[in-house]
Amino acid sequence: MIWLSTTLRLIIYNKMSHDECILFWSDKNDKSDILDGKYFSRIIDPIARIVNNKGKNHWEIIRGVSDTNKSEIFHSNLICLDNYINKSHSLNPLKILSIIKKRLGFLDSYLNFDLEKAFGKILNEKKITTVVGIELPIELISACKKMGIQNFEIAHGYGYSLDKPPSCLRNRIKNSFPSNLIVFDKIAYENLASSFCEVKIHFCEHPFLNEIEHWKNKLSQKHKEFLTKIYKSKKRTILCSLNWGYAKDHPEMRRLDDILNNGLIHENLLDLIDDTRQEFNWLIRLHPIHIKNKDKYKTHFELLGKISGKFDNVEWKMASEIPLLILFNFISNHVTMRSETAYDAALFGIKTTFLCPLIGQEGYYTNLVNCGYASLCELKTDKIYNSLKPLMFENRNSFFSKHDILSVLNEGWA
Repeated sequence: MIWLSTTLRLIIYNKMSHDECILFWSDKNDKSDILDGKYFSRIIDPIARIVNNKGKNHWEIIRGVSDTNKSEIFHSNLICLDNYINKSHSLNPLKILSIIKKRLGFLDSYLNFDLEKAFGKILNEKKITTVVGIELPIELISACKKMGIQNFEIAHGYGYSLDKPPSCLRNRIKNSFPSNLIVFDKIAYENLASSFCEVKIHFCEHPFLNEIEHWKNKLSQKHKEFLTKIYKSKKRTILCSLNWGYAKDHPEMRRLDDILNNGLIHENLLDLIDDTRQEFNWLIRLHPIHIKNKDKYKTHFELLGKISGKFDNVEWKMASEIPLLILFNFISNHVTMRSETAYDAALFGIKTTFLCPLIGQEGYYTNLVNCGYASLCELKTDKIYNSLKPLMFENRNSFFSKHDILSVLNEGWA
């Protein structure tokens, strides 16, 4: 387990002088886990820690985070983008930032200010030599290329294909592609590497995997005690990852509207939870969209409160707070309607049971199913129960190959 974090060490140690530094970019929605009372990114923050431990200069821009709310979020030497936007312009910077936030990464040129100029000023002023981020804005990529600065986009999903590429390669002209793209699974690498000659595609392990012990020590005492209780329990522990879009709350996913009567969890799964009180612990984990929009999903929170009050083998609050990749160290199976979390489960050799009846029709997650990391299941209590067999792979490299890409990323930097 040396890839991404060691790769970045190599970049930093061998390619950067003491006067040079890295700029990290992310959106506040990428900080979806809670750790030590703050929102946390399991991709960006482990990398930033490596940089910080070696005393290297580094800065971070988090879209949607400013001086007023930065105390709520893990960050490294935060730069507030609005401070670099021309405040004399007719558009209010805060209004502009709200537009940017809604567009989730696509910073269009029709906005009446020069974001590329603002990014260029940051890169020049902070003497940035490498930019690493999730959904890098087009203007930041353009500024990097004009200034000869290497940029690395990190794909925060899995299983990408030519039909479903990451957002940085979708609906863009080629000169707005990032220079480098890092993916975390072999399927995405094989699908993309030979098809986008303008971008160097790199395949490596998830950065958090090298950092689990450190971040476990950062957990609050109540979270540590909860995980200890789960670890010592004689019951098997099942993680249920909830989804948004089933409550008529996703305009592009109307086909999901009538699958779940309560918009959150199927009644047959609730029956199974009831039937397995003596056999399973159930950890029910909210989607980050739920957590960040508590008022909108008030009825969902109330429903979970009723479920946990009724069933003594259910916990959802701490299951939604503890970083996902720490949680996977304590569970035996994963259940979800449809979720990219299944790929995270596969990192730990944990099988996912997909319950959404549309998955088979739409052809999603076939790579996971074909590799044995997932199965499709009818929404029937007995069928779900029979799918919950622990499946610990002796060799998870069938999907997440231990490919040492140190030299590959080094070539990308050169």
